[in-house]
Amino acid sequence: MFHRFISIVSILALLTTPLVLTACGGLGSFSFTEESDEIEVEGRDAITATLGEVFDDEIPLTVNLEQRLEEQDASGARSVHLTELEFRMTDNTEEEDFEFLNSIHIDVDANSQDRRQLATREGIPADDSFYLDVDDDLDLKPYVEEGMDLLTEVEGSQPDEDAVFRVYATFRVRVL
Repeated sequence: MFHRFISIVSILALLTTPLVLTACGGLGSFSFTEESDEIEVEGRDAITATLGEVFDDEIPLTVNLEQRLEEQDASGARSVHLTELEFRMTDNTEEEDFEFLNSIHIDVDANSQDRRQLATREGIPADDSFYLDVDDDLDLKPYVEEGMDLLTEVEGSQPDEDAVFRVYATFRVRVL
């Protein structure tokens, strides 16, 4: 009787484990968030310039896929997708919000890959953080393997005060 009970419990465990794993984000995938270096856009008090002159055209964000795979004890990635991209003011900022931005477009580029639009946002809110609409179908694995660059195109005006912020990118990795 006890043996039969263990067998039934074992079968139930085998049948429900895939459901639990799927509910927790999918079998064979994991997510991680990378944080950029601080980005500073000088305010009008420091200099008078166009936004394009004071907003760097490249986001300083490094994605170390090999390290993330090792942390997850995974042998390799099948695909890498951006699921979320947030701009957030830091404690070092003098500017309170992103009111100085009207729109932002981010492309991804790498040596032998085609430049593609990755994220965009029109009508930036006058808030201390905001999210961009991302193309979460775009597989970034070949870009990451070649040293991915995130290139920005912004519209707006120079902030009144120095604006200091970071970009937070959340990625989903499907493993082999």
